[in-house]
Amino acid sequence: MKKHLIIAGIICSASIPPAYAVTKCVAFTASSSCTVSATSGSNTDFNGRCGGVPISGVAVCSSTGPMPPTTGKTQEAVNISESGRYCFCKMTVPAVSDWTMASYGTCSDGCAKQCSTAFTNADFKQGMFGSFEN
Repeated sequence: MKKHLIIAGIICSASIPPAYAVTKCVAFTASSSCTVSATSGSNTDFNGRCGGVPISGVAVCSSTGPMPPTTGKTQEAVNISESGRYCFCKMTVPAVSDWTMASYGTCSDGCAKQCSTAFTNADFKQGMFGSFEN
């Protein structure tokens, strides 16, 4: 009986294929062509395409930011505040970026919209896409 169980165990383990992780390499650069959209107001999501690849992410207002406030500067974390003056964007698909500053001044009126506009700025794209290299 033990012999049959051992043989059955060997057959089962040989017939189960190994699991492989799937990795997709995407070469985003500051010169990548991006078309990103978001609605204004309280919407915190943006989505679009960069270099033909679908992207999406979130936008938040923060009470703190880099000094001097510069579009494209990145931070690993932000202090979320509705009355914050710094608009930060974070791409979540197809990869997770650092928080990247899109604008400074009036954040509460459509930060996601400001993020979508920032994708036309090479410094912003360099900051966001460069955070993948860390």
